[in-house]
Amino acid sequence: MLRRVCIALAGLLTASGCSEKAATDEAGFDVLADAADSHPEAEGTATVRSFANGTDVELSLRGLRPSTAYTAHVHDAPCDSSPVGGGHWQNDPDGGTGPDNEIHMPFNSYADGTAKVSAHSRHGEDEDMRAIVVHVDDVLDEYGMESDRVLCADLRPAG
Repeated sequence: MLRRVCIALAGLLTASGCSEKAATDEAGFDVLADAADSHPEAEGTATVRSFANGTDVELSLRGLRPSTAYTAHVHDAPCDSSPVGGGHWQNDPDGGTGPDNEIHMPFNSYADGTAKVSAHSRHGEDEDMRAIVVHVDDVLDEYGMESDRVLCADLRPAG
């Protein structure tokens, strides 16, 4: 049974079975070909819970470059698209880029190359949320990376 933690207005956390059911997508990340040399052991999982009035995203990653800046985004196409994952998913396609219209998750990996990331967006469930792509903030030229995209996880099958 899916249980959701509800936040009371007073800021108190209470565990309860909320009446709103979430659509949950769980997926594993695959390292992308362009990042295979720079991130040979990168992997992880993504969990996305979408409600009518919001979306929660949790990432658990390992095999990243130590103490390195990354940003993960929800994307609008599957991982086998060109470019990988397509573009950033946008709540309003005419609403511009940025965290008010997209789901952005900037983070730094720990010294051991792991990261735990979570985000909440006020944007609800959308069938166009197709993948999550992890980008390294600085392309690693010493590895010949042509793209900043490192990992991709499909949330929904193509088609």
